[in-house]
Parts: sequence; structure tokens; C-alpha cells
Amino acid sequence: MRKIPYVVIAFILLSCKSNDNLVIDQKFERCINYRHSLQMDMYMTDTISVNANTEIKSNIFNYWENILLIDGHLEEVSKKAYSKLFVKILEPGVLDSSLLKFKSEIEFDPSYLMEGYSVYIQNIGCIDYLYRHLGLIDENDWRIKLFKIHDKIESVGNTDSNQFIIEMIDAVPQKSFENIIYRRQFLYYIYRTAANTK
Repeated sequence: MRKIPYVVIAFILLSCKSNDNLVIDQKFERCINYRHSLQMDMYMTDTISVNANTEIKSNIFNYWENILLIDGHLEEVSKKAYSKLFVKILEPGVLDSSLLKFKSEIEFDPSYLMEGYSVYIQNIGCIDYLYRHLGLIDENDWRIKLFKIHDKIESVGNTDSNQFIIEMIDAVPQKSFENIIYRRQFLYYIYRTAANTK
């Protein structure tokens, strides 16, 4: 009989933690989407890009991931598959046909929306927003670890950055990795590496 109160308390504590994570994910997603929409307004000025489908522009990373899945570069949406792809894309030209297919299907050059500095700033800015402004995460949170690894990548440039990216993938909990909002930065790095290793 005494075990029942402990079970109820444990269930309540787990429910609260789960709700906290949901709130953090929602705030992070809103922040990322807001910054992405600002980027769309700022950079998408040429005629083709302005006339491009807003849904495609808003979901550009989903479209890129789908191309990678369809073309067999990503076996599935998992941390293991992403890590394998980061090793594979070091070979020049591996994703050339997928890049061409991607640009052809969306009918505009996605470079504006997948431009590195902006994606980096969106992610880092939103992690900082959760940490410093809202106080929803502390310095032990896995997102802060991403923040620190991001800094390493930016300081070394392309040199050895794939190893740091694999570290970042490992830092993301599996459940969070299932959310596209946390895979965007990896999709950007895949795009950047593919575009730069022709």
C-alpha cells in the first residue's frame, strides 16, 4: 500500500519534466520559425525566389531531407544514419545529383535560405534565448553543449568540422532528434558540405 504514493509522486515528477521539455521545444520552434521568416523576407528578393511557393520556402529543410531519403543517401531519419552520411559526404561529388534534383524540384536556388551564417545564428540565437532570456534551460542542458560545439565548428571552419558535427548529433537525445527543428542544423551542414566538395 505504501508504494502507491511513491508511484504517484514519480509519475507526477516525470509528467512535469515531460511538459517542461514540450514547452522548451515549442519555444525553440517558435523562435526558429520566426527567425527563418525574417530571413525569408530579407533575402528572398529576386523574382524567382519571391514567386516561389511559401510552403516550400518555409519547409526548405524538410524538402532537402526528403531528397536525401529518396536518393538513398539517408537510410532513415536517425542519429546513426545522419552520422554515416557525414562520413560519406567527404567524398567529392557524392551528393551532386541530389543537389541538382533539389534545386530543380523547388525551382529556385535555396542558398539564401540555407546560408550558413543565418542558420548558425538562428540556432545559437534561439538556444541563447531559452537560456539567458527565458531561463528554461541551464548550462547542463544538451542544447548548451550544441552551443559550445557550434563555437568549435565556427572557429575551425571546414577543417575537421564533420567530427564536431558527429559530436553534435551524439549530444542530441534520440527523442529530440525526431523533431525536424533539431535536425535543421545538420541538414544545413550536409547542404554546405555537398555544395563545397564538388
